[in-house]
Amino acid sequence: IKEQTFIDPNTSTIVDVVDELDVDGWAFGGAFGMMIRPNNWLRIGMNYRTQVKDTLQGDGTFQTLGGFDAELTQVLPTLITTGFSARVNSFLLFSFAYGWERNSELKNINIDTDLLGAVSLPQNWKNSHTFHFGIETTPLEHIHILAGYAKDFNESIPDAVNNRVTGDVAAQEISAGVGIDLGKAITTTLSWNGRFGDRTVPVTATNLAPGEISAFIHTLSFGLGVNL
Repeated sequence: IKEQTFIDPNTSTIVDVVDELDVDGWAFGGAFGMMIRPNNWLRIGMNYRTQVKDTLQGDGTFQTLGGFDAELTQVLPTLITTGFSARVNSFLLFSFAYGWERNSELKNINIDTDLLGAVSLPQNWKNSHTFHFGIETTPLEHIHILAGYAKDFNESIPDAVNNRVTGDVAAQEISAGVGIDLGKAITTTLSWNGRFGDRTVPVTATNLAPGEISAFIHTLSFGLGVNL
């Protein structure tokens, strides 16, 4: 996050401008899914992900107050995804999925800094309706190359309000990965995901951190699948 105005939520006065904020951390949650295969070329599936809590720690710099340490605690909402994949031939597969993320169940994000203490920023987003498009190619018998694109068509995070640190900055994301078959029943997958975009949050009485937000958020994931 760069060049973002920070406002004291208790007094609604501008405290300073954040030149830069860099944080990282771990998140924990759970997921359950199921898939049916009515024939050799079509698969239909559904996945449920619980809320995911993460704590991000790092440091930043105010234009006037100087450097500071920061800790941010947030919860990613419940996510339900359903979709299908269709195999064109032995080398090419297309997929489509619809994701419903219950943003309305979360009300705030908590931020704690050594300079300004703890504050709670309200969220108040709409539930998202995201379409996912994917493609898989199989250049070799046991190796799969993956690519995807996703967009939220409900504009669940309007430009006029704050957005959480690891949320959809412009409600767009891209992904790429590789999968390797270790046998007839086991597959490993390494994938990269990037959310990107720019956002302008105006200075109002209810926006606690207005300003220009430009971000590119990366996620690296490892998966292990077993076909029973």
